[in-house]
Parts: sequence; C-alpha cells; structure tokens
Amino acid sequence: MINFADRVKVTVSTTGTGTVNVGTAQSGFQAFPSSLNSKKVRYGIVEGAAWELGEGVYTHSGTTLTRVLLSSSTGSLLNLGGNASLFITPASVDIDPIAEVVVTVANPGSGNKFYLDGQVQQGASLTPNVTYRFDQSDSTNSGHPLKFSTTSDGTHNSGSEYTTNVTSVGTPGSAGSYTEIRTEQDTAQLYYYCSSHSGMGGSANNVQAFAKTFTLPTSDGSSGQALTTNASGVLSFSTVGGGGVTVVANIAALEAISSPSEGDQAYVTGTKTLFIRHGSGGSGAWYKIATVTNAAPTSVSLAFSGGGSGDSSTYVLATDETATTVTGSATDPEGLSLTWSFTVGGGGSLSGSNIQVGGDTVCTISQSTNVFTMTPNASNAGSFSVTFSVTDGVNAAVDTTTSFSLAFLVTNSKYTTSLTQASGSNSGVNGTFTDSSGSPLTQTTAGTVIQGTRSPYRSGGYSVRFDGSDDTITVADSSDHIFTGAFTVEFWIKLFTNGGTDNQDMFLSTNSGGVETQIGVVRGSRELYFYLDASIFPNQAASSLVLNTWTHICVTRNSSNSMSLFSNGSRLANLTNSSTVDFSNVTIAGYHANNNYDADCLMTDLRFSATNEYNPDSSSLTVPTSKLSDTTNTKLLLLNAPSFFDKSGDNHAVTLQGAPTVNDVGPYDYATYSATDNGGSLYVNNGNNSTDYVLANSGSTSTEFGFGTGDFTVECWFKAVSLPSGNTGTIVDFRNAANGSTGFILGTGSNNTIGYYNGSSWSMSGNNAYVFNEWYHLAAVRDSSANTCKVYLNGVQVVSVSDSVDYSSTLICWVGENQATSGSYAWTGWISDLRVNKSKIYTSAFTPPTTPLASGSSTFHLKFTGANIKDLSQTANLQLYADAKVSSNQTKFSVNTISLDGTGDYISLNNTNEDSQNFGSDNFTIQGWYYATAGQNGYGNCLVSRWDNQNNDKGFILRHITDGSDQKLNWLSSSDGSSNTLNVNSTGTFSLNAWVWFTLIRSGSDLKLSFNGGTYETLSGSMHTLQNTTIPTLIGALHDSGSPTQHFFGYMQDIRMSKGYVHSNSTPSALLQG
Repeated sequence: MINFADRVKVTVSTTGTGTVNVGTAQSGFQAFPSSLNSKKVRYGIVEGAAWELGEGVYTHSGTTLTRVLLSSSTGSLLNLGGNASLFITPASVDIDPIAEVVVTVANPGSGNKFYLDGQVQQGASLTPNVTYRFDQSDSTNSGHPLKFSTTSDGTHNSGSEYTTNVTSVGTPGSAGSYTEIRTEQDTAQLYYYCSSHSGMGGSANNVQAFAKTFTLPTSDGSSGQALTTNASGVLSFSTVGGGGVTVVANIAALEAISSPSEGDQAYVTGTKTLFIRHGSGGSGAWYKIATVTNAAPTSVSLAFSGGGSGDSSTYVLATDETATTVTGSATDPEGLSLTWSFTVGGGGSLSGSNIQVGGDTVCTISQSTNVFTMTPNASNAGSFSVTFSVTDGVNAAVDTTTSFSLAFLVTNSKYTTSLTQASGSNSGVNGTFTDSSGSPLTQTTAGTVIQGTRSPYRSGGYSVRFDGSDDTITVADSSDHIFTGAFTVEFWIKLFTNGGTDNQDMFLSTNSGGVETQIGVVRGSRELYFYLDASIFPNQAASSLVLNTWTHICVTRNSSNSMSLFSNGSRLANLTNSSTVDFSNVTIAGYHANNNYDADCLMTDLRFSATNEYNPDSSSLTVPTSKLSDTTNTKLLLLNAPSFFDKSGDNHAVTLQGAPTVNDVGPYDYATYSATDNGGSLYVNNGNNSTDYVLANSGSTSTEFGFGTGDFTVECWFKAVSLPSGNTGTIVDFRNAANGSTGFILGTGSNNTIGYYNGSSWSMSGNNAYVFNEWYHLAAVRDSSANTCKVYLNGVQVVSVSDSVDYSSTLICWVGENQATSGSYAWTGWISDLRVNKSKIYTSAFTPPTTPLASGSSTFHLKFTGANIKDLSQTANLQLYADAKVSSNQTKFSVNTISLDGTGDYISLNNTNEDSQNFGSDNFTIQGWYYATAGQNGYGNCLVSRWDNQNNDKGFILRHITDGSDQKLNWLSSSDGSSNTLNVNSTGTFSLNAWVWFTLIRSGSDLKLSFNGGTYETLSGSMHTLQNTTIPTLIGALHDSGSPTQHFFGYMQDIRMSKGYVHSNSTPSALLQG
C-alpha cells in the first residue's frame, strides 16, 4: 500500500544513487511525519533540470528513504549531487487504481505455499481492465518469484510463462518487490506459480463480463414453481420435482410435514441433515441423503516480527517503542474465506485503537486482514492479553491467546540515586535467602547480612570516575586501534571542572612514532578539539561541553575519507582526511606523558569501531539511548562494565593509574528493576573481625557439595571493600570442620591477590589482581581429566594448581566467612550470583556474563534477590534496623508499605557509591509517600537525612514536625554548622493518619516544597551548597553523635532521591518505577 502525507517537501544533501537521508522541511512545507515510519511512500526528487519518480520505505529513527525507480529524466536512478529537493507526490499508477494483494510464503505442513492475503493457495479473481499488484516485499518471498501461466503450475507442468501486460519490479523478499498484471476481457484462464519451486501456486481466474440477454415470462407463476430457461434465453415458470426444500427444526417436525410428494426434500436444522421423500401418500418415507458438515479452520498459527521478544504464549514488547507485527495464518478445509479478529483482556482494555492498563495506554493496535501491528508506548507499562481469532463464517472462531507485557522505560531515571520501595509480603525483611537450584537448600545466617539490588547486572549501566589528579587508564598497545580507513571513536563524558594552569583536559591521548593523537577540551572555554599531529579539528565553539552534564562525543570517518566531529549529536566540523588515526596504547582521561592534563570527570561507553557507526556526511547523529554493544567491527568497548575489562571480545588488557572507580550511574534511562534481569547481591561487613555469614548445609548427604575427584565450577561476582586482620577475605568455604577437614576455600589475599585453598595449601595469583570497590567475576574450575584447578578473574586465568583431592564428604558452604578463624579471615564487601556446578563450565579465557546466570543443572545457586524492601536504582543494598519491615496495615496502590514504629526502626543506605546523595550545588529532588501515625512537638519524625554532626554538622534533614497544633515539614541543612545553615518550616499543613505525597526540590538557588501535587511554596530563595559527607543516608531517622535518633512513626513508600534533576510535583497514580 502506498502512503501519502500533505505538503511534505524537504532538502536532501545525500550524494549518489543509494538511500537518501531526509533533511529538514523547506519553507512553506512540512517534514516527513513519524506516522510514515516503516511505510511505503511515493516520492519525487528534483535536482536542477533532472527529476526522478519512485517509491521507497521511510525510516523515521534514522530519517532515511529507500529508492525504487518508477521513471526519471535519465531512465535510471539520479546520481544526486547533494543539493536536491524531495517531496511526496502521487504518480499516474495511483490515479489508475491498483488492487494490491499481499503475498507471503509459509509451510502449512505439505511444503512451502504461496499465501494471498493470508490464505494458503487462495484463488485469485482478476477483473478485466484492472491492474493487480502482487506485493512480494515480505522476507518470506525470498527465492520465490511469482509468475503466471495458462497451465497449472506453469513451467513445472510443461507450461510456459504468461507475460502479456505483466511487470515485475525488485527482488522477491526485498522492500518494494512486486509483480503486476492487467487482464483483458478475452484473457484465458490463468494460474500463478513459483518459477523456482513446484506446487506452490493456485488459480487466477479472469472474471468474464456477463452479457447474456434473457426474455422474461409474461405472467406470474404458481407457488412452488421455479424460473427456468430453455437454453435460448427464454425464461418460464415450471414445477421442479418434489416441490423444493422445506426447512424444519427437528425430526418430529419432519414427520409432521403435510402431504409430502415423491422427490420432496427437507432440511433438519437441529441435526444439519438433508432428507428426500421416496414414495407418496401413506406408503412413502423420508430417506437421509446427506449430513451437512463444515470443519473449523486448521493449521492456525501466529508469527511475530519487529520489536520485542517471545512467542505466541508470552511476548514482551519493546521498550524502545519498535512496533511488533503479528501475522496470523490458517487453512480452511472447505476453502471458505477466513476472517480474523482480536479481543483484549488479561488486565487490559481496548479504547479505540489503544490498549490500556489501569487507564494508561500501553500500546496501540491496528489490523489489516490477518496482520496486526502493536506499537508500544514506553511512557507506561503493564501486562495484558490479546486473543486472536479466525473463523470461516460457519464454525465458531478458533482462538489463540498471547500474554503481552511492557516494561516501564523510565523517563529521567538516570538521575535517580535511590528509590526505596516495599513490594514484599507482610512482615517481610531482607534476610531470607533462596537457593534456586533444582534441590534447594535452606540457609541460616549469622550477624548482619544485607541482601539487595546492587549487582553487576545493573540496568542503567556503569561509568568510571576519574579525579582529575592522577586517575587514568591505559589500554595495551594493539594494532586493532590503528585506523587507516573508516572508523568511529565515541564515548560519553560528564566533566566536573575545567580550569587549571595547563591548556587542556584530555579525554583520550596517545603518541605513536612521535605522532600525537588527542581528543579533549580547552580549559576555561571548554572548546572541544580532535588533534592528530597537526590539528585536524581545531578548537570548536566555546562551551561545546556543559559542566556536570553528560555529553556524547564522536569522531567518525567513512570509506570516502569524509570525517566529522560530533557533540551530543550535533556535527561541529567536517573535512576530507585520509591520515592514519593511531589510538594504540591510548591513555583515557589524561595525557600519556604526565598528569598535567587529567580530566575530572565520569566516562562511559568508550567504543572503537573499524567502521563508521554514524554518517559523517550528515549534520547530526542519533545519540545512543542505551548501552553500546559489541558489533562485528568493535575493537574496544570499555567503561560500561561492572569492572575494568574490555567487553569487545578481544579482551584488551588495561592498566590503572591512580584509583579510578566504577560508579553505578550513567547517561541512560533504564527499565524498572527486575530480579530476573538485574540480579541482586549479599553485603557482608566483617571489617571488625565480626562473624557475619550465610551458611548452607546439605545435611548427611553430599548431593550438592560432594564433588569427589570430579569436575566442578564455583563462580560468583565479588566487590571487596577491605581485608580483615588475617589478610584473607573468604568468599566461600566448603570445609565441614575448622581444621583437617576435606574441602576448599575461594577468596582474596594480601596485596590484592586471588587465592584457592585445597585443604592443605594456598595457591595465589600475582599481586594487584583486583582493586577494592569494583565488581569482578570469579570462577574456580576443576578439570578432573588434567587433575588441575584453574581460577579465572574476569575471564582471565590467574591461578592454576594441581588438584586431585577427593571432596566426596563436603557437606557445607560458608558464604562470607572462614569457619576456622572467628572473623579474622572473614569477608567485607559484596557477593553476587553464587553458583555451584558439578561440571567444568569454562575451559579457556572467556568474557564475563552480562546477564544473571541460569540455574540449569547447578547444585547450589544463591541469586540474592529476596529483599522485600529494595532500592530500585540499584545503587544500594538497604540495611533494615530494629523492626523495620513490610506491613499490610497500610497499603498504597494495593501494595504493602514500609513500617517504622518510631522506637528504633530505620533504613540505612550505607553502601551506596561515593557521592550519590552528595548534592553539592546541583539541583535535586526528594519525594515520596508517608503516613505519620504520631507527631512530636519540636523536632522528630525524620523522613530522610544525611547529617554528619560529628564533622561540623554538615548535611541535611527532612522531617515531619508538630508545630503547636499543626503538622508540617521541616528542612535543616548546613555546610559548616554555623554560617551556611538553613532551618525552615513549611507553611502548608496536613493531617496525621493520612497519606501525604511530598516533593522537595532545589531549583537553582530556590528550595521549594509541594504537598499532594499542590503549588510549590518557596522555603528559601538562597539555598546554600551542601558539602560532601561520607555519612550514609538514613530513612526514618538521623545520625546524632553516631547514634540514630528522631525515629519516624508510621509508614512510607517510594522514597526517591534524584541528583541533578527537578521532578514534577504531580501526585503519582501508581508506584514509581525509577
């Protein structure tokens, strides 16, 4: 189907004969609308005196249009020179109507067949003097050219191809491919067939004009007579034997027919049976001659394509709003036409073309015969079902029901630094651990073990913090990073400061053979530049980078040596250059020779590609909205992993200088937290030689941990914070008793080494194998055929030791503790995705997993996803104190909430990344729901705090207070405990024992507060800078000389903190998503 839009005319700077990049609207006209995305349009191109008319498919995300020629001034596609006009216009073929037939190919069980408009080997009726277009654009047509013949099955049955008034365009299976035919009044019987394969086609009947003249009778006939012809066109009334067919409801009515005659027929609707009368009068009888049957459609199936993933039972729609196409297929045994329809259920409803969940539109749906197009709306989320039905008009519909879901793509979630939400069962806490293996064990715990969402599989990704002083990363020298042709170097950066005595902040730098290569900004003016020996792109416009804001930087060159520099999607410069670009041995966030030009920044998604990932000839590029991936031409992919490893698959080694750190922040919005997709972790703090651990005991059997002398793999992710006094951090200990027991230990040692203990001795890696506070994947793999155990760190072997010890009697797994040492060899840090298998999963170097491990045939698997009160931003594992828990006493949106009883309960975000709630002078938002059951005169009922009264009273407190008879909110903040202090109460009041939605924002120098979606009141117009502190953020209390106080009485839900962004004060109608 050809699509049109009014008054569309744009510029085209593309050159050549290929796909064009659609430019901006010309004066007085409009640009290509998004409604034409993925649709076929008729276009015209004019450049000077040359013109071209054609059709193509428009792609809105890249603003491109393919070109298939109908006609042109040159007889072929124009070789564009970069100064053309493109517009939408009908052609003569559109004025002469074309009947379009959609052709697909599928196998209904007896080999591939042509489907016409969804019907297998459907007979085609061709009206003379009408053009029929058989559209073969669908990819299933590849290799199946549709042809016509006067012989059934054409050339496969000794026939020949019929070519009169037949035109074929394009290659079957490709966009724009079709075959057109126009028949005349005297065209013979035709058949369509596949020229490459037999038995795929059907008939194409030429509908003849009806030109017979009949002479009507001069008088009316009698009851029961029929109108007949004498074969010469003269009509008359005559009696047809038996008097026709009488319709009755049942057999009793059949036998009650009065005076039936020989040959009479009767149809009984109740039994769908046809009878004939044999004999007359009392000697006659009714004889059954047929039972009328109609079989239901068969081979009913659904095919899914486009965005999303899944099958006909369960399907997840795409959060990037790419449409999903559902194509129904069925066969009717009687050859009747089939009709498709759909209904919405399973928590969803249909309003016009909108599928809604809870009143919000989750996606739109449209139907064209047997093809359904579902376009998701990522601003909302939910689950629903669609039942797709097909009927032949006789039998009841055959139904196929698919459950659909759409994850919430959270707008501006990249600014969320914590979102505390209860979603568990009544009285739920965070200390219940579940073994996900096939034979789950029950765990016991000791001390304080904290389970939560922080993990190496964070949806929003990661970035690396460089301090601008001595933090850099150097990538090992490699010819992979020397580009003589097309290439792309891109990364995201958030620059914090831009001053100093030297001239530049360097983001990438290298020196190869005396040739300097750099990307950076000029200090002070923040002018972006790309330097290659002699400057290629000199200092660009001032403020090319905005401080404290994520910027995407890209240098790309195509095979024609056109090279461009982009900042946040806007092209700053373009030229033709064929110089070798050498980024081998590159230094990141600084200068390769010294620390004078180090950048104070966050960086993520540094990717080198041996191709132009973007078009350098375009004035803009589409900035990535999700983590970059490893493509065929990727040569380096760094800085968006949970630790310092190359995700390109080439595994280029990196060397750290100073102490760059991985942070749980990035430039991308992300879907709401999912335990299945994003995992969790255990946090154990044995820093004071305490004995905090999780223990799994298989009892008297050795099913789970009795490895014997066979293969095994023990793997997990870890993030170490410090070493205990014994200088050995035990991650897992598989020994039954403290000493002399068969078993082994996997852990860390002094000088940041990795160790494996086989029951008698330790085998250690080299020094500085890891750094503190970063995620690492660890795997110990025993190969019984070689009697060796190898330990891999981030997929690279760091230990290999002879090991044939018989571990048959191993019954216990200690997690985070060494049972023999009472805390001196215990663990402090995180452990995630601990899995045990009785097989060797890894046999050589590998890329660490990027999604949570499958339990599969594991004998033990702790995913650490059982927390009932979670941080959905995945920046912290929440520590619950006293009796803080989930409660059903008060719910919000039919979900249980956080209960704090005011007598010691609170929640600590004590293990977030370094500055997630250090707001400084940034804009910020603190918002959430609370339900206060009691007030306190003066100060009390603390909602959220980050208050360091042991270090000059710096930080902030937000609390609910009772001021006389009024209930208010109070804000207290300070930078130094004296001059820079703000202590203000709200003027707005509210009631106890009622839910209150509050939003507190800093916008510039203003501090404002809103209740229940009401107008903001300004608490202060001169909000001061908040100084950094290492004191953890508390929910429900504040620190007072190291001891929490001013505890909250009541319930909370969805306490969200966002840094660098002012959220709306609108009252939510559902739980927050990020």
